[in-house]
Amino acid sequence: MNDIYEVTPEEVREDATPVFGRLHPDDYDFVADAIAESARTLGEFYCEFRVVLPRQGLRWRWSQAHPERTEDGGTLWHGIISDITERRRAQEDLTRERDRLDAILRGTNTGTWEWNVQTGETVFNERWAGIVGYTLQELAPVSIETWRRLAHPDDLKASNELLEQHFKGELDYYSVESCMKHKNGEWVWVLDQGRVATWTKEGSPEWMFGTHTDITERRTAEQALKKSEESLRQSQKMEAVGGLAGGIAHDFNNLLTAIIGQTELLRVGSPQPEEVEEGLSEIRASADRAAALTRQLLAFSRRQALQPRALDLNEVCTSMMSLLGRLLGEQIDLVFEAEPALFLVEADLGQLEQVIMNLAVNARDAMPDGGRLSLETTNVDLDEEFAAAHPGAAPGAFVRLVVQDTGHGMDEKTFAHVFEPFYTTKDVGRGTGLGLSTVYGIVKQSGGYVSVDSEPGKGTTFTIYLPRTEKPLDWRPEKTEGGQTTEKPGVGTVLVVEDEPAVRQLVVRVLRTHGYQVLEAETPEEALTLFEGHPTPIDLLLTDVMLPQMSGRALVEELAQRRGATFPVLYVSGYTRDALTHDGRIDADITLLEKPFTADALARNVREALDQGA
Repeated sequence: MNDIYEVTPEEVREDATPVFGRLHPDDYDFVADAIAESARTLGEFYCEFRVVLPRQGLRWRWSQAHPERTEDGGTLWHGIISDITERRRAQEDLTRERDRLDAILRGTNTGTWEWNVQTGETVFNERWAGIVGYTLQELAPVSIETWRRLAHPDDLKASNELLEQHFKGELDYYSVESCMKHKNGEWVWVLDQGRVATWTKEGSPEWMFGTHTDITERRTAEQALKKSEESLRQSQKMEAVGGLAGGIAHDFNNLLTAIIGQTELLRVGSPQPEEVEEGLSEIRASADRAAALTRQLLAFSRRQALQPRALDLNEVCTSMMSLLGRLLGEQIDLVFEAEPALFLVEADLGQLEQVIMNLAVNARDAMPDGGRLSLETTNVDLDEEFAAAHPGAAPGAFVRLVVQDTGHGMDEKTFAHVFEPFYTTKDVGRGTGLGLSTVYGIVKQSGGYVSVDSEPGKGTTFTIYLPRTEKPLDWRPEKTEGGQTTEKPGVGTVLVVEDEPAVRQLVVRVLRTHGYQVLEAETPEEALTLFEGHPTPIDLLLTDVMLPQMSGRALVEELAQRRGATFPVLYVSGYTRDALTHDGRIDADITLLEKPFTADALARNVREALDQGA
């Protein structure tokens, strides 16, 4: 008693008041009530309480006693009292540590679990259940089968294999990322980690403790980053292939210009035998097909010349509905949903029509048994977050065009190559593989962004973003190259600067045939010499854009400085970048004839350039 209450037995026999005086004030009432109840019912007394001692201070006591009635009607107690201070302090420390751990786990979105591997007994905390949207009561009775029921079937095998490896000592701890089914039906990603804490005498795993951490946001961010990196690599690859394609198209256009031009000159000369005429016709038809191919290459590589106008995309799509309907056929439903008051975009009308046409053709081929093709326009504002997640996109106001089909969709392999040139899943002879790469090139050159989503059996959706323009609406029909060459005789002197001999010879021959006086130069240096040495004014400069020593644009500036005045210029090129502004759009002061061109087109453009100069 001296250690328990700091009173002697003699003191207690005379008066028990000092004992009760040692009780903590907050515990006095419930201890007194427990003693009274035990005395009344003669039931066993059991109680944990605090005492405040003169020397030892605050201590915890545990008391258990059995009462019995005495002959005089009193109550005699038989029992024990123990000092449990250290145990209670340990429990309090453990409780504080558990509260601290629980706070940390709540902050990290983590739940805990305990599993007796031998008996199957499990203990999950409330946070574990909350990760999958439940309460523990909703999951009761909780067991290892609860986890197996919620886990994704495809992940169970890997989880079991990793557990076995840990049990065998091959892994220091068990760790796996897997999916679990949320109460709302969605799948959440969970990092499941644990370790065996106790083992049986036979060396088998007994109690295992672990955690479940919700990593859905991290996995989503990782997948978005991976997609972004793949998109960036694809963009870089497209840039490299585009540079190669543009260079090939430039050289190829020079050859086609000579082939087409010379073929025309042969056909308009003296009558040819029938077999020769048929051969010339076939040569011309093949050259035209090759010219169309180079135009696609230039579109993909973003080297083609654009004539941008402020357009209403709704009007562009509406004007194409009849044509698209005939293209798709009766088995495919064509739907167009237009947002009123659509922003204007600045784009080349012909190139924009080509984008829509190529996507429609692709959709038709993906729906051989019929289906639905929908076009939808909306105004959107892209933020910095969108631009960061989609390499090639930029923040700002855009018009979004969504082209969606219900076709067979694309598998993973096809999706990875969707915009690559010459990649096609169509049969030989049914496509060049340039349709979608052309779409990519035109959209990028127009300052826009294009993305695609597709799954096998779920169709394909192309989404195009074109930047908004504040310029007034400016839609004029494109000039065509049709019609007959003017019969007006050529008058004036034309200085032709072209480094490709076959093209230069063709141009000189055509112009002289039409009555022009022609000076020909292979290099800018020769052109400068001819210009300064010619006794009469030169009426028109016809120059290639790409020349050795200096560009055609630089040559024009040099000649203008020497002459002290401007003069008509007609540029020709199959690779127009140097004649354009930085974004691929023709400067207002440039008249351009793209290679390959026909003899009629050459004569007509020279005549028009001279008339405009006059």
